[in-house]
Amino acid sequence: MINACPCGSKRNYTHCCGPLIEGIEHADTPEQLMRSRYTAYTLGDEKYIQSTWHPKTRPIAIEHSTPNLDRWVRLEVIESQTSLERMEGFVRFKATSISANQLFILTENSRFIRQLGRWLYVDGDCQSYQAKISRNEPCPCGSGQKFKRCCT
Repeated sequence: MINACPCGSKRNYTHCCGPLIEGIEHADTPEQLMRSRYTAYTLGDEKYIQSTWHPKTRPIAIEHSTPNLDRWVRLEVIESQTSLERMEGFVRFKATSISANQLFILTENSRFIRQLGRWLYVDGDCQSYQAKISRNEPCPCGSGQKFKRCCT
């Protein structure tokens, strides 16, 4: 069972992204949808990711890395904008993953539209980079511990 929601909201999963991923509720904002999609990626829930992707831009399959090799550990929302008049929204975020003592940072400017009362992910402009993590650096997950004592 998950306690803290992986999306970084500091809320319990059952009161945050859980109801969205389980289909009990729908996202009220593009940011809420983006956070739930990130959480679904951390859980490997391809069904939810596909169901929240606009049909015109949705890939046939989602590529996943080898289990336990990559681990999404942190999400930071940088900016979020919603225009209910135009039924669209934008979310800029930074997601951090760890793989074999390598840090992978993905930044994306995501675009969402509201269709038939539901927010859907359309596409995004992404940039990414990798860096080696020193064992004595603070862990990128944000725990406050050194990397060697946390996510190694």
